Order: sequence, then C-alpha cells, then structure tokens
Amino acid sequence: MRDDFAEDLKREIAARVGYICSNPRCGALTSGPRSDSSKSVNVGVAAHITAASPGGPRYNSALTPESRRHPDNAIWLCQNCAKLVDNDPAHFTEAVLQRWKKGAEEAASERVGRAASVGRIGELESAHDSARLARSRTAFFMVDYKNVERIRGLYAQLSRSERLRAFDVLGTQFREEDVLRKQQGFDASLEPTTEWSPTVERFLEEIKTGNFHPEFFKPFRGHPRDPLLPIGFHGAIPTFAFYDLWCQIMVRVILTARGAYDIEDLARLEDPTKARLEGRLVSFRGRLRGRVALPEEWKRVPLSKTVLMVNLVAEVWRTFLELKTHYVYSMTAAGSLSRGIENGLVIMRSIDSVRLRGFKRRIVQFSCTPLIIGNGALEIPDPLPEGGIEQLQ
Repeated sequence: MRDDFAEDLKREIAARVGYICSNPRCGALTSGPRSDSSKSVNVGVAAHITAASPGGPRYNSALTPESRRHPDNAIWLCQNCAKLVDNDPAHFTEAVLQRWKKGAEEAASERVGRAASVGRIGELESAHDSARLARSRTAFFMVDYKNVERIRGLYAQLSRSERLRAFDVLGTQFREEDVLRKQQGFDASLEPTTEWSPTVERFLEEIKTGNFHPEFFKPFRGHPRDPLLPIGFHGAIPTFAFYDLWCQIMVRVILTARGAYDIEDLARLEDPTKARLEGRLVSFRGRLRGRVALPEEWKRVPLSKTVLMVNLVAEVWRTFLELKTHYVYSMTAAGSLSRGIENGLVIMRSIDSVRLRGFKRRIVQFSCTPLIIGNGALEIPDPLPEGGIEQLQ
C-alpha cells in the first residue's frame, strides 16, 4: 500500500516553487503551454523525500502513513531529477533533498512579485548557458587577482540555506571538474586549485559554518593592507596561494546562490542602458591592456588600472578595471593582467554609454568592480554526460 500524495497537494507543492525543479543544479521549468490553447503540459513530479512504501528509496519505517503523505515529505522535481535521486539514494539522502526543498522554496519566495533584472524573456532563456560560462570562467588554471574584501562581503550576506545548497552543488561540480582538469591539462598547475583534494574537502566543510575566515589561516600573520590576507608559508607553498583557493571557493558559493550573466548575454540587449544591471554579477573572457604593479610595489603603487575589452561579433564591451596591488598574485599575474587574455567575474555598476562605430559596430562602455580574475578557463561540456563523473573518465 503506497502512501501517495493527494492531487491538490501535488499542485500546491509545485506552486510553492513556481513550478521549477528544486534540484539546484537543474532549475528546469516544469509547466508550459500545449498546442491546444486550452491545455498545458507538465513534466514535474511531486516526489517523496522518504519513500511512499517499503523497499523504496530512503524509506523510513518510523514514519506514519500521514507523515509520508504530508507536504513536508514532498519535493517538486522535473521527471529527470526525480529519476536521478531515486536511482542513487545513497548520494541523494533525505537531508540533501530537504535542503533542496528549503532552498527552492526560499528562492521562489524571494522572486515573487519581482521583475527579472534584464527584463526580457530572451535573456532568461540563456540562464543555463550563463551558469555554465560563469562556472567555466571561474574554474581557473591560476588565480591572478582577487578582490578579497568584496568577496568576503558578498559571502557574508548569504543565508545558511544558500550556503548549504551550494555545499551540495559544489561537491558534485568539483569532482566533475577534477576529471575535466586532467583531460584538459589543468592538473599541471603547481598552485593550489579546486581540483579534488583533502584541502578542497576541508574548505568545502567550512561552507557549512558560514565563517569567511577558516581556522586554517588563523595562525598566519596578515598583510599590512588586509589583516585577513595571510602571508608566510604552509610547508613549501605560500599561504596566500591557499587563500586564493579559498577565495575561488567563496566565489563559486556566491555564484551558486546568486547566479550571473555573461557579457555575451548582455550583448543581446537592444538597449543595455535600460536594463537594471546594477549590482549583478557578470562573467567575462576578454583582453586586458594596462600597467599593473607587482605585488611587492603595494606601498608605492597601491592601485593599478587596466582596460578590459570583450570583442564580440558585432560589438565591443569596454571598461577600466582598478586593481588593488596587494591582491595581485605574483609577478607573472601582473604581466597577464597588464597584457593578456583573462577570464573572471565583475560586479556591474553601470552602463555608461552605447555608441556606433563604423558599419553598425556597437561600443558599450561600462563601469564595474572586479571580483576575481584568472588565467585559463576550464571547458565545461554542455550537456555533461548523463552518467555523471564516471562517463567523463
């Protein structure tokens, strides 16, 4: 005898998350129109967190039939994710699904009555590509610059549910990326990266605590310009190299919670000046030109300026980046930031001007705050193989 949900409860579970799959790595819309204008299609499922009958995934014999049929035991998923979680209950535990449910309902609550930031359906359709590009463009071969103060500030604003949701997502993503790094030659870096390791596992556990300055760094002396930026060595490796790794992880947590556009998305806007982009995260791949001071020059040259240009098919996006010298990683990094092709993430401040040059080539000048910049971008396949990590190997 199965303890199934009532039909009206299923509709309520779907409505509580806006008919969007609760898996934070999916977020698929599960309802839409059919060709018959009086009907709609639904590809969503009110799935049981603990099974409806003995022998099912995550079955809990201690629950009463009423508890199994209760909305607290229901999570709205697309059909693909419903099958995924039931095929691997050891990985997708009751605790994981409860976190997904809580995170999806909180995210839906925050969206109610709020307009989309870019404001057109065409841009919203690119959300999947934006997330993939932002992930790729922050999975660096090496971090060259990190605006630690802004990263810490954004990270501290996240709710506990957002951090726990990111913990679930990143555990899977970093394992996937570990395989991709080896395939793409990213495992040749001598610096700490987000490749799967005991250090990465340790830092991921810090996400649960909400502490933006892990215990790992507390024994080390801080930089004169930033007491929380550690200096010295951990074994043969500079401590700030591990701090770059922690900054990468904080940025990925922020991205998972808040999302990002890519400049390629913004290029689709008919008039970027009318979009509400202030404060939005935007990823990029572009060319830098300037003179960025070496890290040891932080007293004499506390701030450097370099130009970022993103050349697209029919337009150019251009901005000046102001970089704090004590957050530049190394002499090599300063060279790349002065004259190189880099990837990264910025916080958009404003679209300053849009003008045409030549034969309909659009030049967009914008202002932003750099968050993190790095060398090399891991190529994230789209889609990833259905079999997950095993199929990548």
